[in-house]
Amino acid sequence: MYKVFCNGTEIIFTDLVGDLKEVSGGKNVKVYRTSGPSEEQVEKWLEKPAEVRRIFLSNNPSKSWKSFKKRYEKIVAGGGIVLNENDHFLTIFRRGFWDLPKGKIEKDETVFEGAVREIEEETGIRADQLLFPKPDKTWHLYRIKKGVVIKKSVWYWLRAEPGQQPVPQFAEDITQATWMSGDQMDEVFDKGAYPALKGIWRRKIDLL
Repeated sequence: MYKVFCNGTEIIFTDLVGDLKEVSGGKNVKVYRTSGPSEEQVEKWLEKPAEVRRIFLSNNPSKSWKSFKKRYEKIVAGGGIVLNENDHFLTIFRRGFWDLPKGKIEKDETVFEGAVREIEEETGIRADQLLFPKPDKTWHLYRIKKGVVIKKSVWYWLRAEPGQQPVPQFAEDITQATWMSGDQMDEVFDKGAYPALKGIWRRKIDLL
């Protein structure tokens, strides 16, 4: 199953009807028996948000997903699910939403190097100790001046150096940077975060 966020909801590519139950999540689900959405459909969905998950049933979802991604310019961002010595999560508040620190990768750096740099720039926190070798990834579509782009965000699970207190990067519209417990994350992020981030911190926390 492959998932990309589009204006607050998901476009899902799968070959399993059973995935319908897994992704319904209390929202409306619309099923398309085609390999993927047209460019016109994506443009329309970006114009008007809708509380519906759009599922495309395909004989080869991997091929459909790759073909879909090729249509759009790709932007790669790196960020972190950063924990301190108390297993509290590093969070930021930017432009009305709670978020995790991340940013666009520069040409002369790896995704991991860019993620570590962005975390430190946005919060003042140094964190380069990997907790898991494989990062999580999220995808989303949005519009810029020259058209629709697809962003791949790579999230590394990191341990911060002990004794650090975050400082928000006001120049990037970050007004708060703070540590949150898992319970605080559940309460705050489920109500006031981007859909792609809701629950992302739960994926591996039990493995620590």
